[in-house]
Amino acid sequence: TPDEIDGAALETLLFQEIRALNHYLDWEFDIYHWRTQSRVEVDFVLYGPKGIFAIEVKRSDRIRSEDLGGLKLFLEDYPMAKAFFVYMGSEEKWIDSIHVMPFEKFLKNTASLLIKAP
Repeated sequence: TPDEIDGAALETLLFQEIRALNHYLDWEFDIYHWRTQSRVEVDFVLYGPKGIFAIEVKRSDRIRSEDLGGLKLFLEDYPMAKAFFVYMGSEEKWIDSIHVMPFEKFLKNTASLLIKAP
């Protein structure tokens, strides 16, 4: 469906940006996709000297609690990680330990967001 194609395109765009910055800025992140046996997923997990980051990308302009399930489960196993839910909405906020951000804002600020806070 067009929605699935658009979702994959957003993920690919963000992946390419992260990959380019990772190379250009020598971040040394390994980039993974995370999925449990019960098929709970996180689109991107970055692991390296700058920390651990989990990023879920959704085409939707709304946040549904089930959309955050993968990140919440990931944070149970990796509480030191920084988690981002990136979506097509306009509101930026925190839900539990997850930083919810509009896609465009995340894309423009990817380099500054993917630096581990002290």
